[in-house]
Amino acid sequence: MTAVEDQRERGRELAVALAADGVAGLIVAWADNNGIPRSRTVPVAALGEVAATGVGAAASASFSDPRLRIMAEALGMTEEAKKLTSIVSDIYKADEYSSHLAESAKRAAAQG
Repeated sequence: MTAVEDQRERGRELAVALAADGVAGLIVAWADNNGIPRSRTVPVAALGEVAATGVGAAASASFSDPRLRIMAEALGMTEEAKKLTSIVSDIYKADEYSSHLAESAKRAAAQG
């Protein structure tokens, strides 16, 4: 069994135990490189896969570091710096939309 398969199996075992206790999902929360809180909601049924592959958090937070934009501009790459700033903004917006959707789904599930 590979390490990934082992993590997947352990996630599935935890999912069974959590489901038996009535848990429907977990919220994974962290602060990005800029200190902005981020989160993902993970349905218990998906815990095995998430344990093996992660929650899908983008590692793009480091691209929003202003030093990267300053460096790109210093190298004469102003168009690239603008594109990067726009892309990072879109990623953050998508993350916020996903978090909002997860919270809405959580509230809807709680209402029955």
